[in-house]
Amino acid sequence: MKDMTNHDDEITQLVNVLKEVKEIIRDADNDLIWSRFKSEDEVISELDNHILKIFKEDFSTIDDLIILFGPTAALQEISISSGWGRLFIHVADKFDIAMEQLIKKFQIKAKFSV
Repeated sequence: MKDMTNHDDEITQLVNVLKEVKEIIRDADNDLIWSRFKSEDEVISELDNHILKIFKEDFSTIDDLIILFGPTAALQEISISSGWGRLFIHVADKFDIAMEQLIKKFQIKAKFSV
């Protein structure tokens, strides 16, 4: 396993965005009805799994992460129905930039673009 305290800036930037979303999910009163998630803990768990994989430079689920942040996907649906839709747009923009940098740095072959 790669040392989680010594990693590339691109990894750090993307992980910081995911951590920001986790904090928003924890702090908001979320309505998950239009998402595929049954609980806030399930959302947090999925984000934690992505963070761990990214730290290990395991990009096997990068397309799933891109989809999670996509228009009308789970996170946007949660944000809209929970009243933090504008904040999500800002965070999604940061995600797109971080993901593009990660894809370029590690030459990831993603099926979906950001």
